[in-house]
Amino acid sequence: MRGTERAAIVRVMTSTDTLFVFDLDGTLYDTSSSFLPTMNAVYREYAVEPPSDDTLLGLVGEPFPSFVDWLIAQGFSLDKSVLARRIAELEFAAIPKRGRLYPGVPETLAALRERGARLALCTNGDIHYAGLILDTFGLSPLFDRISTHSDGSGAKTERLRGLILSDGCSRCVMVGDRYNDMQAGQANGCTTVGAGYGFPRPGELDEADLVIEQFSDLLTFPEPVRVGLERDLESAAGIPCDDCRDSLDRDRLADRLLE
Repeated sequence: MRGTERAAIVRVMTSTDTLFVFDLDGTLYDTSSSFLPTMNAVYREYAVEPPSDDTLLGLVGEPFPSFVDWLIAQGFSLDKSVLARRIAELEFAAIPKRGRLYPGVPETLAALRERGARLALCTNGDIHYAGLILDTFGLSPLFDRISTHSDGSGAKTERLRGLILSDGCSRCVMVGDRYNDMQAGQANGCTTVGAGYGFPRPGELDEADLVIEQFSDLLTFPEPVRVGLERDLESAAGIPCDDCRDSLDRDRLADRLLE
């Protein structure tokens, strides 16, 4: 690695202008620890033949309403709202008892903050689910911003854009394990980091700038990664990059993007 490349990585990892945005399921939280026991109980309770664990885990990261629609198509005959409520009841009971984070998550998040980075969460789970996990494992104080599916502000791509603009960062790293995390990061000019230890389907992380196999790898990027969020936003908004250096011009940039 050339010295200039190494310096670029250090700037990403230590700059106070860097925002790290994390997916939740399959990135911070090992969803299999509570989700599989919950779903096995649901299938037993309603006498529906369960699919394989791999099939269920392949749906982790999709918006919960889409997952419930999929369940109805598998043979659950009750109302979607009733099924969703029952799943939530069992899952919320299981998280404090069975749930677990991936190894090194609290320590790595704390180390990133110590280096000056800001942290945000962007998840397709709802605020109650995300809040329970963050509170159960003491992660809430580490995050500056949280965006969930229940915000009603669109798909993950749009919600990530909102986090970036509200934060005012000049560099952003999107970390997640599914295709929608990579799409959201790429669409917003972020460095994309794939969590290979999570629940990606084959090929979903092929376009990631970097794939990590354990969470703590975030502290030692092994290769140069794309930086310069402002340059990507410049292209999207048609505003010269030199014009969006301060907070006032960034507000103007946000207005242009939202037109």
